[in-house]
Amino acid sequence: MTLLSAFKLLVYINTNEHDIVIGSPVSGRNSEVLENLICDLTNMLVLRTVIDENDRIYDVMHKVKETALGAFQNQELPFQEIYSVLHYEIEPGYSPLFQMMFVFHEIFPQEKEQFLEGLNTRYLNIKKKVSQFDISLNMFDDNEEGLYGKFEYNTDLFSRETILKFVNQFKELLEVLIENPDLKISELCVKINDNYHQKLIKGEKEENVLDIEKDIVDADSDNGAGYQIYKIL
Repeated sequence: MTLLSAFKLLVYINTNEHDIVIGSPVSGRNSEVLENLICDLTNMLVLRTVIDENDRIYDVMHKVKETALGAFQNQELPFQEIYSVLHYEIEPGYSPLFQMMFVFHEIFPQEKEQFLEGLNTRYLNIKKKVSQFDISLNMFDDNEEGLYGKFEYNTDLFSRETILKFVNQFKELLEVLIENPDLKISELCVKINDNYHQKLIKGEKEENVLDIEKDIVDADSDNGAGYQIYKIL
C-alpha cells in the first residue's frame, strides 16, 4: 500500500485535487479452477481516496489500505456492471471513472517453476504507440534488478521533463513515508516542492533514470505514449 499511497500523494501535490481516483487491475483468478486457464480474466478496480491537508501521512496510508481491501473483497464484480449502474456510456479510448492507473508486477526468476510445464517462457516488453490512460505507474519487484518503476504517459499532456520531476518527487515521497509517517500533508507538500526547487537551483539530475531504460521507447509524438524508467532500490 506504500507505493500506491505515494502515487496518490504525488498526484495530490501536483494537482491540489483532494479527491484522487486511480484504477488498478486484478488477475481475476481467485478460484483454483481458473489458475491454469490460458486467457485474460483481468478486472479493473476503482480506488478512491479523499486527502485532506490536515491529514497525516499515516492517515492517508490507512485510507488507501481500507479502500484497497474493500475493493479486493468485491473484485469479482465485473467492471462493466459499474458502468451500467452509474449509467456511463463506454467510449473507446476513454475511461470516465479514472484516467490514472497503478499496477504492481512481481517478476519471478526464470528458474522458478511456472504453470506452463515443458515450455520455455520469458517476459516481453511490449512497446505501445498510444498511452491507454493519461498517466500510469507500473512498479516491478524483480529479484535481479530490484524494485523499479515505469511511468507511461500521454505525450499530449506531459513532457519528459515533467515526468522526470514526478520521478524525483515519487522517490522522495517514498523516503518520507517510511521515515516520517506522522508528517502533516500540508507540511509534506511544502517539503517536496522546496526540495525539488533546490535541486533545480543546484542543477542536480535524476539518478539511475537510464539504468534499465535501454529497451524502452521514449516517444514524443502526437497522441504517443512516453515512458520513463527509474530505479528505487
